Amino acid sequence: MVRVSPVVDPTTRSVTAEVLVDNPEGRLKAGLYAHAYIAVGHHPGALVVPHSAVLMSSKGSSVFAVGPGGRVARRVVKLGESLERGESVEILRGLAAGDEVVVAGAEGLSEGMQVNPQRNIDPYSGKPLSQGQGH
Repeated sequence: MVRVSPVVDPTTRSVTAEVLVDNPEGRLKAGLYAHAYIAVGHHPGALVVPHSAVLMSSKGSSVFAVGPGGRVARRVVKLGESLERGESVEILRGLAAGDEVVVAGAEGLSEGMQVNPQRNIDPYSGKPLSQGQGH
């Protein structure tokens, strides 16, 4: 990076930056604009859930975990960093690897309700997910 504006846009939480980029093929021209995301950390082995799975209340953050018999249990979680451009969030405490969580419709659930989990389905479109896209 060459320069970063000291002013953050309060609406978008973005800043203007000037960067020096290799351009061996000459495809980039002066005055062009781009949107970029900069990874500021790496968390190997982090436990991550979609933001849609997290419920926020005055009591803190929680998720509904699916247990035996499809019964859900509210789990209080401690959140870490937002990842994947804000689509997912790191869970620091409250879940274990392999726990299944409700990623859509959790607002209408209460402790002990029975659900019928649909795996490998996009919770918003109802279409099957391609391999590697699962939540």
